[in-house]
Amino acid sequence: MVLVIPDCFIVAIKGVSGGQDVVNVIGVHGPNDTAISVATAVLGAWKVALGPLAKLPNTYQMVEVRAMDIGSATGDVYTVPDTTVGQLSGALATNGSCALLNYGSGSRAKTTKGRMYFGPLREVEINNDGRTLVTPVNFTNAFLAFRANLETNGRTWVVLSRKNSSHAPIISLTTQSVIATQRRRIR
Repeated sequence: MVLVIPDCFIVAIKGVSGGQDVVNVIGVHGPNDTAISVATAVLGAWKVALGPLAKLPNTYQMVEVRAMDIGSATGDVYTVPDTTVGQLSGALATNGSCALLNYGSGSRAKTTKGRMYFGPLREVEINNDGRTLVTPVNFTNAFLAFRANLETNGRTWVVLSRKNSSHAPIISLTTQSVIATQRRRIR
């Protein structure tokens, strides 16, 4: 069964670090929009000053942003290539170390909540206990800047529900204090 949610897009933000793919997938609501404009807008928001790319190490390199129109069963797909690197120097903790971002629409329904594993993290971003982030709010603020940039350009970052074929705008963002791991990134 094909997922159809009017005026919505599934967007994959693809990068590479240490030879491993780093892919973050988000939902975007863009009324009367096209895949090319959504992919371009998401890339711009990812690269905004103090945004997500500003919080990634210089060992991370962008590959592409791909937007798929899920407003119909025959929606178009567009890819914007990019080779920008992360803006921070310093040794990686490990390719699999991530900040875990939780987001939602303010409802208790599971279909309106999501999460993202964001990384890789650098050694200086993890406390000496080896399990907690030094400043989780830095990652939250990066994604607040990302969301604000999308909204300025007429698009909304949303949680997509496959169960309900619906979308919910993201209004709450938090970063867990304990690091998360993406095992597939350390193989």
